[in-house]
Amino acid sequence: MRYVLYYWPGIPGRGEFVRLALEAGGASYVDTALLPEGEGGGVAAMMRLLEGPDVAGPPFAPPFLRAGRRLIGQTANILLFLRPRLA
Repeated sequence: MRYVLYYWPGIPGRGEFVRLALEAGGASYVDTALLPEGEGGGVAAMMRLLEGPDVAGPPFAPPFLRAGRRLIGQTANILLFLRPRLA
C-alpha cells in the first residue's frame, strides 16, 4: 500500500513522528509537505481535505494519513494504525 502523509511544509512537529515510522518501516509513501503545490502537494493539498465538501469526516488538524480509502488523523492514531502494518 502506498501512504500519503499530509502535514505543514517546513515544520517538522508532530508529522515528524509519522515520517520516522514510515521511513523505519520501509513504507512506500508520499509526503505532500515536500511536494510543490503544482505537483499536488503543499498546503493546498492539505486544505482540500480539511475544507473540501467531498470528505464526509475531515480530520481536525494535521498530520493525517491517507491509507487507501481511509483518512486517519492525529499522530497517535496514525502510529497505532501503522504499527502492525510496518512491523
